[in-house]
Amino acid sequence: MEVYEREEFIECATHFSEAKTPYDVAKSWALLQGKFPELSGVTHLDNYDRTVLPPCIKKYTRSPLDYIIPYFVSNSLYFIDDEMIRNIFQKETNHFSIDYTVMFDTNMASYINRLVRGEPVGKVQEKLLKLVDELLRDDLNYDFLFYLVENIKTVLPKADFEAPSKLKFWLSLNKDFRDNLCSLHLFASIDSKGYKKTLNPRLTISYRQAVRNAMESAYNFYFVKRESIDEYMLLQRVLLLNLIGMIRIQEESNKKERNKMKAYLEFLHNTVGMYIDREAIVAHKYFISRDNLPILQKIHKGCEVKGLIRKLDNIAWDMVAPRIMEKLIYSGFGSEGQYFIPMFLSFDNALKKMLNMHPIKSAIYNRNTGYVISFPVQNSQEYFKEHNLDREVDWIFSEDLKEERKLRGRHTRLSAFRAILKEYKALIKVLDTKA
Repeated sequence: MEVYEREEFIECATHFSEAKTPYDVAKSWALLQGKFPELSGVTHLDNYDRTVLPPCIKKYTRSPLDYIIPYFVSNSLYFIDDEMIRNIFQKETNHFSIDYTVMFDTNMASYINRLVRGEPVGKVQEKLLKLVDELLRDDLNYDFLFYLVENIKTVLPKADFEAPSKLKFWLSLNKDFRDNLCSLHLFASIDSKGYKKTLNPRLTISYRQAVRNAMESAYNFYFVKRESIDEYMLLQRVLLLNLIGMIRIQEESNKKERNKMKAYLEFLHNTVGMYIDREAIVAHKYFISRDNLPILQKIHKGCEVKGLIRKLDNIAWDMVAPRIMEKLIYSGFGSEGQYFIPMFLSFDNALKKMLNMHPIKSAIYNRNTGYVISFPVQNSQEYFKEHNLDREVDWIFSEDLKEERKLRGRHTRLSAFRAILKEYKALIKVLDTKA
């Protein structure tokens, strides 16, 4: 039996996700009875006055300078695992390190590339320079996993997987991608302690070493770990299918959000083949008002549809970001910290609003398998009950429908691709209709 199916875990998770004080957390963790030492937990507490984010991070998570999106809803986080409990009782103290790691998307990577090369950055230059100055003072770490994942679509078409060497494989990749990745490695090498003293951004590796590091990271991700690419691509395609269907349902009628939500749940069951908790809440907020999802505001009846699929494809990659942050929580990607807090850096207000529509309160993860269970500030059952949609959501969770989806099986990349084509044609037909 899986850990997550055990009665002790289910009871612990229920109380852990509702904890409001450190005592509540400890009490919930005790329900595991020490049977699962591989588990660790992180949770936001309303009644906890200790903050774990560095000053710079706190500053840039608040409007109007909210360029950094942490995975968790706030900086009042409490950490727990069996080893920590032992240290508290045996040593009467507990010290642990936290790794703060920032992720970059392609736009931010291109800004960093220009900055490292001494080129003008354009209209974002002033705020970028101020942001970088404070990031360097806080001695943060930087992770390029999201950049690598987001560029699967750029890398795969031209990558030479028959290349006889790492160098030949590297040279087959998109040049802009290579330039950005080299500059990210250079930027990550800046000596933060020295910068605080001298304000001189001294690089600790040469350009040649940065190229080697970039080549190694690209080769390992795209060539050695090719199975992970399939996993990410399937996830992105499922999210793209969900996104296209969600927009079609919004645009094809002027029905109330309740009726649109019913249609969306049927779409999840019949076409997507699974219930997606995070996206279901986002969809409902979008059905209530298009203003809730500004990233989609320009998509409506009568809009220009040329290049639309590419735009939706990019948005679907953005929707993958929270899942990548979840992977970083347990992997640490070379982290020296006992706990890991991932963050996403972007100047795109519409993207930030979308990522903040489903804030996460807690997470329990298995350090052995990497499996993460996250708990939003408000779970979907509570959310939909509040909006009088609990019966509709109960419908998709009925035993008959769960069994039906199980017999159909999950999408493959090919079946998802076919479903996307069919759904996209239906969307275009709706958008071509005069409003």
